[in-house]
Amino acid sequence: MKQFVTEFPVGSSLDGNGFIAEIIAWIRGIKNSRVLENARKNELDENAVDLKVDATGESLALRRVSLEDGTEASGFRHEIGDDKGRLWRTEGVFRQGDEGLRDTSRIVQIRSSCLAAEPNAVLDVPRKPYLVKMLVKEGHGATDGDFPLQDRPQLLAAGEKDLEKAARAILGNGSFCLPIVYISSQAQGGWALERRALDKLAFELGGVAHVVLEPSREFSFRLRDRTKGKNPYDGSVGIILPGSGMHRRLFRGWRLPGPDDLYEEIMWAAKTSRSFLPTKGWDWPRLLEAHARLISRREREKLGMDEIEELLKDEIEAKDERIRALEAEIEDLREVLARQTRDMALAGDGILNPAFEEKLGPQVYEGEFSDRLRAVVRECVERGQDRGWDARSIAVFERILKSSEATGRAKALAAELDRATRDKNKLHKEVPKLLQRHGYERKSDNKHIKMVPGRDFPGLQMVMVAKTPSENRGLKNLASQIEKAMGLARLK
Repeated sequence: MKQFVTEFPVGSSLDGNGFIAEIIAWIRGIKNSRVLENARKNELDENAVDLKVDATGESLALRRVSLEDGTEASGFRHEIGDDKGRLWRTEGVFRQGDEGLRDTSRIVQIRSSCLAAEPNAVLDVPRKPYLVKMLVKEGHGATDGDFPLQDRPQLLAAGEKDLEKAARAILGNGSFCLPIVYISSQAQGGWALERRALDKLAFELGGVAHVVLEPSREFSFRLRDRTKGKNPYDGSVGIILPGSGMHRRLFRGWRLPGPDDLYEEIMWAAKTSRSFLPTKGWDWPRLLEAHARLISRREREKLGMDEIEELLKDEIEAKDERIRALEAEIEDLREVLARQTRDMALAGDGILNPAFEEKLGPQVYEGEFSDRLRAVVRECVERGQDRGWDARSIAVFERILKSSEATGRAKALAAELDRATRDKNKLHKEVPKLLQRHGYERKSDNKHIKMVPGRDFPGLQMVMVAKTPSENRGLKNLASQIEKAMGLARLK
């Protein structure tokens, strides 16, 4: 089985009857569906409905419950086959009622599955059901933590309010139901994907993840201070999970060389992350179980033994359904973990994966640690024999070099330094500003500006910037001195 799962809070514009109406409208729009052709309106209003098309096997089940604690739930299961031996199953439950869950007292969960109806059927991961798009487009979604449910990118403002919002997002406190796709600003402005691609990404992920755009590179550096360097930056993309924070960092590099590669990886990571998050709403098996128990309590005294036995069978079937659903989730999760384990081994632009880089602390630039380790490996290849390295080790080092690439960000940083030191009249503004973005702190303002490395950046050397440099030659020397102080020479 292949599955897609999402859930999100909804507002007061949607209730149980409205949800059932949305389901009916969605099914009527399915090209090959015939399950509603002979259904009567009053039949669809009942608390338990089971429809089936004998010729094709298409089926629709509807259930509604109202419990004594005030909880109300309405849901459905729709199944339809295709000509490739597959069964497409879509389930959804709207639940309202205070269960002690912040901002999720009214919530919709949608689950879509692809199952084998015939031996050797090739299964596909289901796409987001159009029902989700309908609910989002019609404005039924509520605010999920700090972010409204929508199918458009959410551009942060440069002010303090959105800086705090971004910090909460990075730390996992910005949403309750949906992951956040946080797209950082590039050094030269803009993002790693063009705006048209970002609009498409947000539309496809509407109801699945929030797509959040960082307003500027300066905002990114301010955010770094608030999050202790946990934020993605310089065009990288963070996949952030509710309650746990940063899950994955993605950026253009040797593994994701083009914008299309990055786009597809974001889509996969966001949908997969949402599908395997803990759920806060009800799923179909839970609704079935609640319905069976409710009927059993209300009708047990009026029924004979045969009818009571039938109700018990329904309860057992509901529990069996939940077990099958959990088994399917476990199987899908194994596949996802296998892919993520493989991706983490390859992740990033260099040798180290982002998870390990994060343990080492903040970097001067994204991928710095991998670049430095790669420089050491390159030196071992070039001088290994003279220093006593054996042939096997050198051969392994050569493979590491061939299987990885430098990020190129050290060269880009050197180019930024060159630009910042061209105009002596702007030197005292541009250079400190640049160094503050890459691990330095400004300490004094006399004839010289003293730039010292932050406490989380060991090994960087102090830099002195003259407020009034005397000649152009001194500007070039300053750029070289800063490169040396930052240890960029071997990395370019």
